[in-house]
Amino acid sequence: MHSTVTATHQAAGQAPADALAAGLSRSAILMAIMSAAGVALALLLRRHRARPPIAVDRAAAAAVTTHAIPTVPADGG
Repeated sequence: MHSTVTATHQAAGQAPADALAAGLSRSAILMAIMSAAGVALALLLRRHRARPPIAVDRAAAAAVTTHAIPTVPADGG
């Protein structure tokens, strides 16, 4: 995003320093928005309560360790 904004501003005839400042400011705004979204997601997931496992869950967990895809060792070349 930073390079796109910088290139767009330079193509519009702005000085390289002004184009760089515009690109950095847009990148900083995007980073702040993404950080706020991450904090909101963490707060949302903090309130999530998982239900206790039942017999089917335990059976599925046990089956995962016993069922594997057989593989053939690769040659050394």
